Amino acid sequence: MQPDLILQEDGFCLEFRSINKLSLLDEFPQLAEGMVGDAGYVLQEMIILPPYMVGQANNYSAKTVAPLQNEPTDYGKLFSRAVAVGFPQSKLLLISGTAAIDKAGSSVYIGNFKSQMAFTLEVVSAILSQEKGSFSNVAQAIIYLKRSKDRESCLRILDGAGFPRARALFQLDVDICRDNLLCEI
Repeated sequence: MQPDLILQEDGFCLEFRSINKLSLLDEFPQLAEGMVGDAGYVLQEMIILPPYMVGQANNYSAKTVAPLQNEPTDYGKLFSRAVAVGFPQSKLLLISGTAAIDKAGSSVYIGNFKSQMAFTLEVVSAILSQEKGSFSNVAQAIIYLKRSKDRESCLRILDGAGFPRARALFQLDVDICRDNLLCEI
C-alpha cells in the first residue's frame, strides 16, 4: 500500500495513509469513535535512522526478540515485544513498552514497586543481551511511573542496575499498560 503522506528529513521518515471513519468502524471501533470529523490520517510506518545509516535503509533484516517474555500476541495483545533491525554494518533494536509481565502474560509483583521495576529492568536487559547489547547501548527510553512517590526509589534502582537515566524521559502520575502495574519502560 502506498502512503498518502510522507514526512522525511535526514533519516527520519513517517508514512501516513488516509482513512475515513466508516472504514475504521469494523476494524478499529475505538479509533473511529475518537476521530474528530469523518477523515484523517493513520501512521503507517515510522523509521528513525542515524544519518550514517540512511544509505543502508533498503538493505535490512528484521526479527522479533523476547527472551524472558512471550510475544504479546500469545496472550491476545497486538504488538511486538522487541524488534531487531539488522543493517549491513549495524543494528537498531526497538523495544516496546515493557513491564512486570511473565511469560504467560500475567502481571507479577502486584503492589511492589521495587520488584516490578527490577523485573522490568531484567526483561529489558535480557532483550539487549540477546542482541549482544547492554544498558550502555540504550539511546533513549521513557519510564512511566504510576505514582510520583516512587521516583526516588526508581532512580536508585536504575543507578544500581547501570541504566542510563540521563537518556530517559520520566512520566510521573500516569496510567501504565495495566491497572495493577506501577511502572513501565
